[in-house]
Amino acid sequence: ATDPDALAKRYPRLKIYGRYNGTLAKGGEKLVLENPLGQARVTLKYNDKAPWPSAAAGEGHSLEVIDPLANPNDPANWKASTKKGGTPGK
Repeated sequence: ATDPDALAKRYPRLKIYGRYNGTLAKGGEKLVLENPLGQARVTLKYNDKAPWPSAAAGEGHSLEVIDPLANPNDPANWKASTKKGGTPGK
């Protein structure tokens, strides 16, 4: 998260492992989320084309996981954020 404090305020039960200052490729890429020990916790490959949510493809919305226990590689398990500017919104 670029703003871990805002994320923690919005999702108080979420474990936050640090700040992310990078950017993600608009055309999609492989993403690996690691714990503080460097162990992969979630690996997924997202895309900006159907069946992935189109509003998150350069329209200013972020992708939000629907069910964190479901398959992260299933586009149906993701939705576009309701607010532009990312999750939880700016």
